[in-house]
Amino acid sequence: MGDSFGEGESSELPVHTVTVDPFYMGRYEITNQQYCDYLNSALGQGLIVVTSGRVYKAGSGTSYFYCDTSTSSSSSQIAYNGSTFSVRTKGVSRTKGARSMVNDPMVWVTWYGAVAYCNWRSAQEGRQVCYDLATWDCD
Repeated sequence: MGDSFGEGESSELPVHTVTVDPFYMGRYEITNQQYCDYLNSALGQGLIVVTSGRVYKAGSGTSYFYCDTSTSSSSSQIAYNGSTFSVRTKGVSRTKGARSMVNDPMVWVTWYGAVAYCNWRSAQEGRQVCYDLATWDCD
């Protein structure tokens, strides 16, 4: 690990070996629909709040930003109507119909949003969660 080509920052030195413990990884990117499922579950449990179209950890003010919705970023394919998250459709024109974005990869997710999703997904699959969302430490 590190900058073996001499093109990076000083913080990328020295080049060194890193060992990573085993972990589970999905075969495919997380889709917009999968992330919406998480957001709706988290919203129902009071774990997140939406402020000005941005999703945050509940009780954190604007400290722990998870993701944008289409209200706060035109790049987001996640819509929020005040009570439910859904996936937008894209590109309605005379010659082409709307294209569903449900199976497209979720974009513009922060590290905090990815961690919260991973914990939720682990719990859904009956696995032990890794991150403590109060401290953001991983066991």
